[in-house]
Amino acid sequence: MMSEAPNASWPVYRFNLIVTGHSELSLDQMFRSLCEDLGRHAAGTCVFRVVKRIPQHRPPLRRTAPPRIVGQAKAQPSRLFELLARPLMNIARCERDFVIILDDLEWDWHTRADQAFAHYRTIVDKVLHAPINVRAAVHFFVMMVEAYYLGDRTICESLPVGDLPDDVETIRNPKDKLKHAIPEFSERRHGAQFMSRLNLLAVLENPDTCRALRSLVKWCAVAMRLPIEDAYQLRGGELYPITSGQISALQAVLGGQHRPSV
Repeated sequence: MMSEAPNASWPVYRFNLIVTGHSELSLDQMFRSLCEDLGRHAAGTCVFRVVKRIPQHRPPLRRTAPPRIVGQAKAQPSRLFELLARPLMNIARCERDFVIILDDLEWDWHTRADQAFAHYRTIVDKVLHAPINVRAAVHFFVMMVEAYYLGDRTICESLPVGDLPDDVETIRNPKDKLKHAIPEFSERRHGAQFMSRLNLLAVLENPDTCRALRSLVKWCAVAMRLPIEDAYQLRGGELYPITSGQISALQAVLGGQHRPSV
C-alpha cells in the first residue's frame, strides 16, 4: 500500500512488514487511512509492504544453551536470527525506513505475552544497535488479526457471528467465529477481501478497547511524525503495555523531529 505523492519533494516513509500468517499477506491494505492522514497533513508519503513471511516463533518452555559453532567459542545463530537479520539490516541505510514484526498472540500465550515479545525483540536488538534499533518494532494482533474484522461493524453486520464483546481482542478464537459464519472461510481469499474494507478508525473508536492494535497504529504515526490527535483515540486511548514502550523509545530518538500535537 502506497499513498499518493503529489509533491515529489515529500519524504517517503517505508514500512517493511514481516508477518507470520496467511491473512497478513494483504496487511498493507490495513494502513490506508494512515497513508491518507500523512497526505492530509502534507507531511510526506508512505509505503507499507509485506517483505517476508516467517513461521511463528515462541521461546522454548525450558531454557537451554544455544549450540556452539564447531571450533569456535561463539554460539550458533538461531533460526529466527537468520530469518530476521537481512530485512532488519536493510533499514540501516535510510532514517525513514522501518520494520514491523507482526504476529498473532493467540490465547495460549496471552498470559505470557511478555515472553513472546522478548523472544522477537531480543533478536531485533542483537541485529540493530541503538539508535537504529528503535526503527524496528514487534507488535501483536490479539488474539489474531481476524479479531479486527469482527471489530468493524460494516464487515460483520451481515455475518451470523452472534454476540460480540466490546473488546474484540478478548475473543478467544476469532478465526473460529468467522469459520462458523463462513464455512468456506479462507485466510487468503476472505482475508484479502476483509483487509481491503477494514476501517481502522471504526475499530479504534472506543478508547478502552483494542489496546494492541492502537499501540501498533500509534507507533506508525510517531514514525511518520504525524501529530498525535484524537483519531484512532491515539491521544488518550488505552495502549498495550507489552509493546507500547517501543513508542516512547522511538519518540525519544526522533526528539525534535516529531511534529507537535495540533
